Amino acid sequence: MFLALQTGVVDAVVWPYFDLITYGLEKVIKYRIDPPLWRAGWAAFFMNAKSFDALPKDLQKLMVDTMTELEKDAPRMFGELAAKEAAKLRAAGLTTIKISEAEWREAQRVAWEKSLPEIMRKVSPRYGEEMIKLVGRFYPPKEPFPAVD
Repeated sequence: MFLALQTGVVDAVVWPYFDLITYGLEKVIKYRIDPPLWRAGWAAFFMNAKSFDALPKDLQKLMVDTMTELEKDAPRMFGELAAKEAAKLRAAGLTTIKISEAEWREAQRVAWEKSLPEIMRKVSPRYGEEMIKLVGRFYPPKEPFPAVD
């Protein structure tokens, strides 16, 4: 990604709302959009269902309860990380482009209607439709993600 941006092979990338500096991308990008079109930092945990079912019930409960608590705190934790990085990005010379709520909603609609379900089907022909149904309960988001800058 870095080389593609640096050499002009691509003009832009879709990236979560933080962790640009981790990959040195602040050196090859000039702009970022706010509020973010995409968030990362969800507290996801995946485990083989048979392995989970084989655990003692008290450990199953501990895992579920721990993830539930982490999930509640994840927006705050990742929001703080994004705000700290936004300050560093400004210092590195990046310009934030503020988009309206209507523009944000349109971007989410297009992403959902034109690409995300198709990507899920390609990534997992076996489980793609099931994932689309699950994710479709939450996507597109009902409200814009909090602005970082």
